This record gives sequence, C-alpha cells and structure tokens, in this order.
Amino acid sequence: MKQARALRSTFRDEVDRLLSGGALLALPTLAAPPPLRDVGAGALASFRSQCIRLLCPAGLGACPQLAFPVRTGGLEFSLSLLGAMQADPSLVDVACWISSS
Repeated sequence: MKQARALRSTFRDEVDRLLSGGALLALPTLAAPPPLRDVGAGALASFRSQCIRLLCPAGLGACPQLAFPVRTGGLEFSLSLLGAMQADPSLVDVACWISSS
C-alpha cells in the first residue's frame, strides 16, 4: 500500500508539472461509440474498461476533468479537458469557448 501511495504521489506531481502554466489536455471522453442497450455483458465490460483508461488520470492525478458535448460539422461527441490542480475555472472557460465556436 505504501508503494502504491508513493506511485500515486509521483504521478500527481508529474501531471501537475506537465499541466502547470495553464496547459490543458484534451481527450475524447469515450474510447468508442456508446454500446447499444441490448449489448451483452462482455461487450459492456470491454467498453467500460476502454473508457476507464481515459477517465482515471484525473482521479489519480487529483486534477479536474470536465467532459462536455461538442457539435461540429454535423457530428456530436464528448470532449474531456484536464487541467492542473485548481484549474477548474480555466476548464470551464475553454469549454465555453469551444462550445460557442
């Protein structure tokens, strides 16, 4: 457990360093199109596992992540923005800017 905490602390420090100075990381929120309602349990588990890879860095890095819908050129998708600790207002500002474009 001590080793896991140390690794998490190192990861958190590195994410904060990389995203300091106002840098943001943009990622898709979902790794693939959402499954249909009648998809089997195995396919649903696979979809969740793929998506977790895109969502867990925020939790491990203790940094804010904002997911929001984007509509452009007839396409709709969900975009996630990650920022350094305490960057919540910047994420909202950038999401509003992207959404209004």
